[in-house]
Amino acid sequence: MNETILLTGASGFLGRRIARFLQRTDAYLITTSRQQESYPNHLVRDLANVTAEIAQNVDTVIHLAGLNETANATDADYHTANVEHSVKLLESAMAAGVRRFIFISTTKVHGESGMDIIENSPFAPATAYARSKLAAEMALQQAAKDRIDLVILRLPLIYHIDAVNEFGHYIAMVKEGRSLPFDKMDNQRTMLALCNFESALNAVLMQPEKGSDTFIIADGFALSTTEIFKGIAVSAEVPLQLFYLPKIMAKASMKLTGRARSFDELWGSYVVNSQYAQTMLNWQPARDYVANLSN
Repeated sequence: MNETILLTGASGFLGRRIARFLQRTDAYLITTSRQQESYPNHLVRDLANVTAEIAQNVDTVIHLAGLNETANATDADYHTANVEHSVKLLESAMAAGVRRFIFISTTKVHGESGMDIIENSPFAPATAYARSKLAAEMALQQAAKDRIDLVILRLPLIYHIDAVNEFGHYIAMVKEGRSLPFDKMDNQRTMLALCNFESALNAVLMQPEKGSDTFIIADGFALSTTEIFKGIAVSAEVPLQLFYLPKIMAKASMKLTGRARSFDELWGSYVVNSQYAQTMLNWQPARDYVANLSN
Protein backbone atom coordinates (compact mmCIF):
# COMPACT_ATOMS: atom_id res chain seq x y z
CA MET A 1 0.00 0.00 0.00
CA ASN A 2 2.61 2.50 -1.14
CA GLU A 3 0.40 5.55 -1.57
CA THR A 4 -0.57 8.82 0.07
CA ILE A 5 -3.88 8.72 1.93
CA LEU A 6 -5.93 11.61 3.29
CA LEU A 7 -8.17 10.58 6.19
CA THR A 8 -10.93 12.93 7.32
CA GLY A 9 -12.65 12.66 10.69
CA ALA A 10 -9.45 11.56 12.39
CA SER A 11 -10.61 12.86 15.79
CA GLY A 12 -13.56 10.48 16.08
CA PHE A 13 -13.63 6.99 17.58
CA LEU A 14 -13.62 5.31 14.18
CA GLY A 15 -11.13 7.77 12.72
CA ARG A 16 -8.60 7.23 15.49
CA ARG A 17 -8.73 3.46 14.99
CA ILE A 18 -8.29 3.73 11.23
CA ALA A 19 -5.49 6.27 11.62
CA ARG A 20 -3.60 3.89 13.93
CA PHE A 21 -4.10 1.08 11.44
CA LEU A 22 -2.86 3.13 8.47
CA GLN A 23 0.17 4.27 10.45
CA ARG A 24 1.23 0.61 10.61
CA THR A 25 1.20 0.28 6.81
CA ASP A 26 3.50 1.62 4.11
CA ALA A 27 1.04 4.40 3.29
CA TYR A 28 1.96 8.03 3.81
CA LEU A 29 -0.93 9.23 5.98
CA ILE A 30 -2.31 12.75 6.17
CA THR A 31 -5.07 13.25 8.73
CA THR A 32 -7.52 16.08 9.07
CA SER A 33 -10.19 17.20 11.51
CA ARG A 34 -11.50 20.44 12.99
CA GLN A 35 -9.24 20.18 16.02
CA GLN A 36 -5.55 19.74 16.65
CA GLU A 37 -4.32 16.17 16.99
CA SER A 38 -0.94 14.57 17.63
CA TYR A 39 -0.72 12.72 14.31
CA PRO A 40 2.56 13.40 12.44
CA ASN A 41 0.91 14.95 9.37
CA HIS A 42 -2.27 16.53 10.70
CA LEU A 43 -4.20 19.38 9.11
CA VAL A 44 -6.76 21.37 11.06
CA ARG A 45 -9.45 22.09 8.49
CA ASP A 46 -13.15 22.89 8.34
CA LEU A 47 -14.59 21.01 5.38
CA ALA A 48 -16.95 23.91 4.76
CA ASN A 49 -13.95 25.84 3.45
CA VAL A 50 -11.88 23.06 1.93
CA THR A 51 -9.97 23.61 -1.33
CA ALA A 52 -7.81 21.48 -3.61
CA GLU A 53 -4.84 22.35 -1.41
CA ILE A 54 -5.92 19.74 1.12
CA ALA A 55 -5.52 16.91 -1.38
CA GLN A 56 -2.35 17.87 -3.23
CA ASN A 57 -0.27 14.77 -4.05
CA VAL A 58 -2.89 12.51 -2.44
CA ASP A 59 -3.78 9.18 -4.07
CA THR A 60 -6.80 8.18 -1.98
CA VAL A 61 -9.23 10.08 0.24
CA ILE A 62 -11.03 8.19 3.01
CA HIS A 63 -13.95 10.36 4.07
CA LEU A 64 -15.04 9.45 7.60
CA ALA A 65 -16.00 12.95 8.75
CA GLY A 66 -19.67 13.82 9.02
CA LEU A 67 -22.55 14.42 11.38
CA ASN A 68 -23.73 11.27 13.11
CA GLU A 69 -27.15 10.83 14.65
CA THR A 70 -27.72 13.31 17.45
CA ALA A 71 -30.86 14.53 19.18
CA ASN A 72 -30.44 18.22 18.45
CA ALA A 73 -29.46 18.12 14.76
CA THR A 74 -31.87 19.39 12.11
CA ASP A 75 -32.38 18.14 8.57
CA ALA A 76 -30.40 21.17 7.40
CA ASP A 77 -27.52 20.32 9.74
CA TYR A 78 -27.29 16.80 8.32
CA HIS A 79 -27.52 18.04 4.74
CA THR A 80 -24.75 20.58 5.25
CA ALA A 81 -22.34 18.22 7.01
CA ASN A 82 -23.03 15.00 5.15
CA VAL A 83 -23.98 16.15 1.67
CA GLU A 84 -22.57 19.60 0.95
CA HIS A 85 -19.25 19.09 2.72
CA SER A 86 -18.76 15.66 1.15
CA VAL A 87 -19.37 16.97 -2.36
CA LYS A 88 -17.06 19.91 -1.72
CA LEU A 89 -14.32 17.55 -0.57
CA LEU A 90 -14.83 15.32 -3.61
CA GLU A 91 -14.61 18.29 -5.96
CA SER A 92 -11.43 19.44 -4.23
CA ALA A 93 -10.00 15.93 -4.53
CA MET A 94 -10.78 15.78 -8.25
CA ALA A 95 -9.22 19.21 -8.78
CA ALA A 96 -6.05 17.95 -7.08
CA GLY A 97 -5.90 14.80 -9.23
CA VAL A 98 -6.83 12.27 -6.53
CA ARG A 99 -7.48 8.83 -8.04
CA ARG A 100 -9.88 7.34 -5.50
CA PHE A 101 -12.47 8.61 -3.00
CA ILE A 102 -13.82 6.25 -0.31
CA PHE A 103 -17.07 7.42 1.26
CA ILE A 104 -18.37 5.90 4.49
CA SER A 105 -22.14 5.54 4.40
CA THR A 106 -24.69 3.50 6.33
CA THR A 107 -26.90 0.49 5.67
CA LYS A 108 -29.69 2.63 7.14
CA VAL A 109 -30.21 3.99 3.63
CA HIS A 110 -32.14 0.71 3.22
CA GLY A 111 -34.19 1.26 6.38
CA GLU A 112 -33.87 0.03 9.95
CA SER A 113 -35.55 -3.37 9.68
CA GLY A 114 -35.56 -6.22 7.20
CA MET A 115 -33.85 -9.45 6.27
CA ASP A 116 -31.08 -10.24 3.77
CA ILE A 117 -30.53 -6.63 2.72
CA ILE A 118 -28.06 -6.31 -0.16
CA GLU A 119 -26.55 -3.42 -2.11
CA ASN A 120 -29.45 -3.13 -4.58
CA SER A 121 -32.23 -3.54 -2.02
CA PRO A 122 -34.81 -0.72 -2.09
CA PHE A 123 -33.93 2.51 -0.34
CA ALA A 124 -36.02 3.33 2.73
CA PRO A 125 -34.17 5.86 4.92
CA ALA A 126 -36.22 6.50 8.05
CA THR A 127 -34.25 9.31 9.69
CA ALA A 128 -32.74 12.64 8.70
CA TYR A 129 -29.30 11.11 9.15
CA ALA A 130 -30.01 8.20 6.80
CA ARG A 131 -31.67 10.50 4.26
CA SER A 132 -28.59 12.73 4.27
CA LYS A 133 -26.29 9.76 3.69
CA LEU A 134 -28.39 8.57 0.77
CA ALA A 135 -28.46 12.08 -0.67
CA ALA A 136 -24.68 12.24 -0.26
CA GLU A 137 -24.20 8.95 -2.11
CA MET A 138 -26.29 10.17 -5.02
CA ALA A 139 -24.65 13.60 -5.15
CA LEU A 140 -21.17 12.07 -5.03
CA GLN A 141 -21.99 9.61 -7.81
CA GLN A 142 -23.32 12.45 -9.94
CA ALA A 143 -20.23 14.59 -9.31
CA ALA A 144 -17.69 11.79 -9.71
CA LYS A 145 -18.95 10.28 -12.97
CA ASP A 146 -15.83 8.95 -14.73
CA ARG A 147 -13.42 11.49 -13.25
CA ILE A 148 -12.49 9.59 -10.08
CA ASP A 149 -13.03 6.13 -8.62
CA LEU A 150 -15.79 6.40 -6.00
CA VAL A 151 -16.08 3.56 -3.49
CA ILE A 152 -19.09 3.68 -1.14
CA LEU A 153 -19.01 1.53 1.99
CA ARG A 154 -22.35 1.05 3.76
CA LEU A 155 -21.91 0.03 7.39
CA PRO A 156 -24.38 -1.26 10.00
CA LEU A 157 -23.83 -0.61 13.72
CA ILE A 158 -20.13 -0.86 14.55
CA TYR A 159 -19.22 -2.64 17.77
CA HIS A 160 -16.22 -2.76 20.07
CA ILE A 161 -15.92 -2.97 23.83
CA ASP A 162 -14.74 0.68 23.86
CA ALA A 163 -17.38 1.96 21.41
CA VAL A 164 -19.03 5.32 22.07
CA ASN A 165 -21.94 4.95 19.62
CA GLU A 166 -25.28 3.19 20.21
CA PHE A 167 -23.36 0.02 21.01
CA GLY A 168 -21.61 1.99 23.74
CA HIS A 169 -25.03 2.47 25.35
CA TYR A 170 -25.46 -1.31 25.37
CA ILE A 171 -22.12 -1.68 27.13
CA ALA A 172 -23.11 0.93 29.72
CA MET A 173 -26.39 -0.92 30.39
CA VAL A 174 -24.47 -4.12 31.09
CA LYS A 175 -21.86 -2.45 33.28
CA GLU A 176 -24.55 -0.72 35.36
CA GLY A 177 -25.45 -4.15 36.68
CA ARG A 178 -29.23 -3.77 36.47
CA SER A 179 -31.52 -6.53 35.33
CA LEU A 180 -32.31 -6.27 31.61
CA PRO A 181 -35.38 -7.61 29.73
CA PHE A 182 -33.48 -9.31 26.92
CA ASP A 183 -33.57 -13.00 27.78
CA LYS A 184 -34.71 -15.69 25.31
CA MET A 185 -34.97 -13.36 22.32
CA ASP A 186 -35.05 -14.82 18.82
CA ASN A 187 -34.52 -11.73 16.69
CA GLN A 188 -31.52 -11.41 14.36
CA ARG A 189 -29.30 -8.37 13.94
CA THR A 190 -26.19 -7.91 11.81
CA MET A 191 -23.47 -5.59 13.07
CA LEU A 192 -19.87 -4.84 12.11
CA ALA A 193 -16.87 -5.48 14.32
CA LEU A 194 -14.39 -2.63 14.36
CA CYS A 195 -11.64 -5.10 13.44
CA ASN A 196 -13.71 -6.31 10.48
CA PHE A 197 -14.18 -2.78 9.20
CA GLU A 198 -10.43 -2.33 9.42
CA SER A 199 -9.73 -5.49 7.42
CA ALA A 200 -12.40 -4.65 4.83
CA LEU A 201 -10.99 -1.17 4.35
CA ASN A 202 -7.56 -2.70 3.92
CA ALA A 203 -8.98 -5.02 1.24
CA VAL A 204 -10.39 -2.00 -0.61
CA LEU A 205 -7.10 -0.12 -0.38
CA MET A 206 -5.09 -3.08 -1.63
CA GLN A 207 -7.19 -3.41 -4.81
CA PRO A 208 -7.28 -0.03 -6.57
CA GLU A 209 -7.96 -1.76 -9.87
CA LYS A 210 -11.52 -2.54 -8.74
CA GLY A 211 -12.69 0.97 -9.62
CA SER A 212 -15.98 2.51 -8.50
CA ASP A 213 -18.41 0.33 -6.57
CA THR A 214 -20.74 0.16 -3.56
CA PHE A 215 -20.31 -2.44 -0.83
CA ILE A 216 -22.18 -3.42 2.30
CA ILE A 217 -19.49 -4.14 4.88
CA ALA A 218 -20.78 -6.29 7.74
CA ASP A 219 -20.02 -9.33 9.86
CA GLY A 220 -20.88 -12.59 8.16
CA PHE A 221 -23.36 -13.56 10.88
CA ALA A 222 -26.34 -12.21 12.81
CA LEU A 223 -26.99 -12.31 16.56
CA SER A 224 -30.04 -12.08 18.77
CA THR A 225 -30.16 -9.24 21.28
CA THR A 226 -29.72 -11.88 23.98
CA GLU A 227 -26.48 -13.04 22.37
CA ILE A 228 -25.29 -9.45 21.90
CA PHE A 229 -25.66 -8.61 25.60
CA LYS A 230 -24.24 -11.92 26.81
CA GLY A 231 -21.15 -11.34 24.68
CA ILE A 232 -20.68 -7.87 26.13
CA ALA A 233 -20.79 -9.28 29.65
CA VAL A 234 -18.19 -11.92 28.81
CA SER A 235 -15.87 -9.37 27.18
CA ALA A 236 -16.30 -6.82 29.98
CA GLU A 237 -15.95 -9.57 32.61
CA VAL A 238 -19.04 -8.47 34.51
CA PRO A 239 -22.10 -10.46 35.66
CA LEU A 240 -25.26 -10.18 33.59
CA GLN A 241 -28.84 -10.36 34.80
CA LEU A 242 -31.45 -10.99 32.10
CA PHE A 243 -35.16 -11.68 32.37
CA TYR A 244 -37.76 -12.51 29.76
CA LEU A 245 -40.26 -9.83 28.73
CA PRO A 246 -42.85 -10.79 26.11
CA LYS A 247 -42.46 -8.79 22.93
CA ILE A 248 -45.97 -7.35 23.06
CA MET A 249 -45.39 -6.05 26.59
CA ALA A 250 -42.02 -4.59 25.63
CA LYS A 251 -43.54 -2.81 22.65
CA ALA A 252 -46.34 -1.29 24.72
CA SER A 253 -43.93 -0.17 27.43
CA MET A 254 -41.46 1.40 25.01
CA LYS A 255 -44.24 3.16 23.11
CA LEU A 256 -45.67 4.67 26.30
CA THR A 257 -42.25 6.03 27.24
CA GLY A 258 -41.55 7.46 23.78
CA ARG A 259 -38.91 4.89 22.91
CA ALA A 260 -40.57 3.12 19.99
CA ARG A 261 -37.40 3.36 17.93
CA SER A 262 -35.38 1.72 20.70
CA PHE A 263 -37.87 -1.14 20.66
CA ASP A 264 -37.21 -1.71 16.97
CA GLU A 265 -33.45 -1.65 17.54
CA LEU A 266 -33.55 -4.12 20.43
CA TRP A 267 -36.47 -6.44 19.60
CA GLY A 268 -36.61 -6.15 15.82
CA SER A 269 -34.56 -7.96 13.19
CA TYR A 270 -32.13 -6.29 10.81
CA VAL A 271 -29.96 -8.56 8.68
CA VAL A 272 -27.65 -7.19 6.00
CA ASN A 273 -25.64 -9.35 3.62
CA SER A 274 -21.97 -8.59 2.92
CA GLN A 275 -21.41 -11.52 0.55
CA TYR A 276 -20.84 -9.23 -2.45
CA ALA A 277 -18.01 -7.43 -0.65
CA GLN A 278 -16.54 -10.71 0.54
CA THR A 279 -16.49 -12.05 -3.01
CA MET A 280 -15.36 -8.95 -4.88
CA LEU A 281 -12.72 -7.92 -2.34
CA ASN A 282 -11.59 -11.43 -1.41
CA TRP A 283 -12.34 -10.43 2.18
CA GLN A 284 -13.36 -12.66 5.06
CA PRO A 285 -14.69 -11.07 8.28
CA ALA A 286 -13.66 -12.60 11.59
CA ARG A 287 -16.59 -14.56 13.00
CA ASP A 288 -15.90 -14.81 16.74
CA TYR A 289 -18.18 -12.15 18.25
CA VAL A 290 -16.66 -12.16 21.73
CA ALA A 291 -13.10 -12.03 20.38
CA ASN A 292 -14.10 -9.29 17.94
CA LEU A 293 -15.34 -7.14 20.81
CA SER A 294 -11.80 -6.55 22.05
CA ASN A 295 -9.89 -6.72 18.74
